[in-house]
Amino acid sequence: MLFSKIYICMDTIGIMANKTMILYDFEMKTPQEKTNILRKLFGFTDKSNRGSYTYERKGLLSDTFHEQGHKRTLIIKTEDEEKVIKILKHFNINTIRVRLENNDEGEST
Repeated sequence: MLFSKIYICMDTIGIMANKTMILYDFEMKTPQEKTNILRKLFGFTDKSNRGSYTYERKGLLSDTFHEQGHKRTLIIKTEDEEKVIKILKHFNINTIRVRLENNDEGEST
């Protein structure tokens, strides 16, 4: 099975011009693998010497515009899509890409 569950909430997306929604699935990953993937994407706070020193370790999306819809949904700019997909594919994560486009033909949603 490619995805155990897929939830899409279009209300949280907002203006959709030049964005890509990436759905990913951690179903067959261990907790350690999930942590490594999320740290690579979002970064983390690293503490050393029993908490005396704190370091912010940046992830791929730390300085990039992104929205996190639900647990396994990312909304990013289309130009950043390949970087995110590359990391997810490196960890053998199943993904679905959905390109979101703004409809400028006078229709309101």
